[in-house]
Amino acid sequence: MGPLTVVLIITAAILLGVYVSWRAGRLDRLHARVETARAALDAALVRRSSVALELAASGLLDPATSMLVAGAAHDARAAGAPDELAESDLTRALRAALGRRLVRLLRLAGGAPVPDFFEIDDSVVAGGGPGGGADMPRLTGGEAAYHGESP
Repeated sequence: MGPLTVVLIITAAILLGVYVSWRAGRLDRLHARVETARAALDAALVRRSSVALELAASGLLDPATSMLVAGAAHDARAAGAPDELAESDLTRALRAALGRRLVRLLRLAGGAPVPDFFEIDDSVVAGGGPGGGADMPRLTGGEAAYHGESP
């Protein structure tokens, strides 16, 4: 083994070490960002359930709706870690309590007409060979292109 081979092996080992160290640093920073985002999500969910509990206790809602919102907020808070099902239940409870009435009261709904429904045939014709899609008209290319022939 010559001196050039030893230098190449040492250089490759150093480069590999630098690369691995750089990747480890990136992973560490990514891990820190994920933990920060998770903590921010937890704090936002706790604030959300607190506001929902305050809304339920405020007397602005009827008793049944207040119980629904308070129960969903309590379940979301009691779950501890972010629980998708509990948070979804709280969202549905808040939507049922506030959605349409608040939008109507504040006139937040737009004035655009509801879009009309129309049906379109979007089925894909299988096979492009003879007989495949023969009932489909061509817009360009004439009759020769329609049958796959050269003009």
